[in-house]
Amino acid sequence: MHERLFSAPTALTGPDLSAHAVAAGADRGRFEACLKSDEVAAKIEAHVRIGAALGVTGTPSFFIGRVGANGSVDVSKRIVGLVGVEVFKTALDDFLTPAQRLRQYWPWRS
Repeated sequence: MHERLFSAPTALTGPDLSAHAVAAGADRGRFEACLKSDEVAAKIEAHVRIGAALGVTGTPSFFIGRVGANGSVDVSKRIVGLVGVEVFKTALDDFLTPAQRLRQYWPWRS
């Protein structure tokens, strides 16, 4: 489905989406019911609001940070878009303390 949507980025009407879904193997009736569902629309809108609150500006988006004792998340780095593994490695190395990096490569040294 992903490939079909990106190969025809202007074909996003309801009938277009149904055709893409059927071509990808989905059941047309179930897919169209999902498209028309107020419950599904509400879930999508809630996810969009959460993403906006977190500063998501594109997909995919990744966050590096710490979870506090109260469940809050302190985000220290956002990575947006299709990036190479080196971007993640650099971001994680910058995030970890020297002692944490040492344990990562030599776990027997604490």
